[in-house]
Amino acid sequence: MRLLKIFYFALGILLLGFVIAEVDLAEVALQVSKVGFGILVLVGIYFIAFAIDSISWQVAIRGVPLNGLWAYRIWKLRMVGESFNAVIPAGGMGGEPVKASMLKSHYGINLREGTASLILAKTINMIALVIFLIGGFALMIQAQALPQVYEYVAGAGLLATGDAVNADWGAGLFVLARFLDHFDGELARQKDMTSRLGYYLDYVSGALSYAALFLCMGIGFIDSPLGPWAIVLGAAGAVSAVVSMLTNLGIDKQLDLDEDAEHDAVGYPGFAGFELEDGIYLLAPITWAGFLMPFFVAAGIGACVYCLWTCWTLLRLRRG
Repeated sequence: MRLLKIFYFALGILLLGFVIAEVDLAEVALQVSKVGFGILVLVGIYFIAFAIDSISWQVAIRGVPLNGLWAYRIWKLRMVGESFNAVIPAGGMGGEPVKASMLKSHYGINLREGTASLILAKTINMIALVIFLIGGFALMIQAQALPQVYEYVAGAGLLATGDAVNADWGAGLFVLARFLDHFDGELARQKDMTSRLGYYLDYVSGALSYAALFLCMGIGFIDSPLGPWAIVLGAAGAVSAVVSMLTNLGIDKQLDLDEDAEHDAVGYPGFAGFELEDGIYLLAPITWAGFLMPFFVAAGIGACVYCLWTCWTLLRLRRG
């Protein structure tokens, strides 16, 4: 066993030397010099965060006392496990079995207890991360300097988790971002502050936001009765959103509307003052009522139909 440890240690040193040989050390030194002593602050912050995560795992292990000795032991085990996570292509989870195994072999904690503590610690960290992200999303809404598409992606991302609570927050955030985008555009037209750049940005942000929405909803419903068809429908909706953007640009060019910055970015069919796109505002109340999946199916099919309609309209204009 001792010879095996020496062999693995020597192999690790060789691999480390190979990695260092492939790195441009001069460039690394240059970047570190730009940061200056701030690099120590960053390392210190990461060390504190790592230590807190280790303590949270220590608390989750039943029967382990909260003292400095065990904190050091858990910290060492976590260092080894996270090293495996960094080098094994297993989505950051390859080191978790190693941690549970080392708990048993070194400190006599059975695999069932060790595995349960790891799952609990991961769950606690995930809850904290979600709370942190929600706070970040709220601050992002207040930051007027950030592109509107960031808010769309933030809301759509919450829908991808498949969690009902996250979906409620995500739908509300997406609808709010869409409303603010419409409000900004209308205010710019009223104040005669429109521009050609804004015209194109409206198209791009709209297409990307809807593409992200469809993709994230598809991911979120992968474990639903839709199964793999959720991904297919989400991808179809996303592609339709992007293609519709291109065809709408073509329609505007054919109608000589691309030179008119005051023209609405997307020419959706309308009735009695309402446009088809206004239906997106129903996303939030429908999600809160628990009917997001039917909305997803209807919206995905509708996006494909609308895409075909824009393609047909563009072809008709070019021929006529």
